[in-house]
Amino acid sequence: MKKQILRLCSVFSPDLELFPFFIDHYKKIGVDSFHIILHLPENMLHLIDEKLLVFREQGITPEKIYTGNWSGGITTSLINETINKYSDDWFIVADSDEFQIYPNDIKKIINSKNDNVDYISGCLLDRFTQDGDLPLINYDKSIWEQFPMCGFFAFPIADSWPYKITACKGHITLSEGSHAVIAEDHLITNEIICQVHHFKWTGSYINRTQKKLKQESNGEWEDDFYPFYGDELRRALDYLNKNNNKFNINSELFRVEYSPAPKYECYSKWNEIARLLESWDKQDREKFRDTLLQISM
Repeated sequence: MKKQILRLCSVFSPDLELFPFFIDHYKKIGVDSFHIILHLPENMLHLIDEKLLVFREQGITPEKIYTGNWSGGITTSLINETINKYSDDWFIVADSDEFQIYPNDIKKIINSKNDNVDYISGCLLDRFTQDGDLPLINYDKSIWEQFPMCGFFAFPIADSWPYKITACKGHITLSEGSHAVIAEDHLITNEIICQVHHFKWTGSYINRTQKKLKQESNGEWEDDFYPFYGDELRRALDYLNKNNNKFNINSELFRVEYSPAPKYECYSKWNEIARLLESWDKQDREKFRDTLLQISM
């Protein structure tokens, strides 16, 4: 039997604060080949040597350097273009702040799939510090220990779609943000098995988000970006502004638990959230949110 090569495709912005942790995590779960695209806008090309040094320190060569304006659509096009070169190989597809955890060895999972199954689905989970603040990254400490709390914030507050395609065959076409598979001009989903731990809430979050919203208002985003993305960013910022730039990790709505290790079984509310999302009527976001609220009462 031909050895199954597990590849990974991602697009990184010039902000590489999680890059060392990201590469280390995915090497540990079995990724054989990294196809990472560096997005470095033309006005930041003077930083290219500095950014490439970060890649070299992790033994990675960029698949490509993209210098145009950002949009979610362009990012997804770059990913689809890359994975389509290896149509029969499996790819993990992850944003730069997404650390996936599977119930078993990922290679055993993909090898067990029959010929009719060519992608795996997951759900975003948010990582927090123990007191809910937004810390600077400490490179001498495990990222899991720095953000030992696991919960579910982005959808209930920011209305961000939590469903993700986490791994797929290279012939698959992903929708914007890798939130679904496109087949015959419609979106399809399947059973959710992968936990996507989202290390978004770091000390640079507010500055990064304000910069993105400024780019939106200046018309610097490409025309094909997801039209509600700016609204999602504003909702998250509004929440933080009202709460002194901290998360209330004691809120039942966020379903936060202490989960300091990258182990699938650590977060006890996982099955509850995943099964709810699978059963959700995708035409009605309020149904899923209301169900969460009822459980929290």
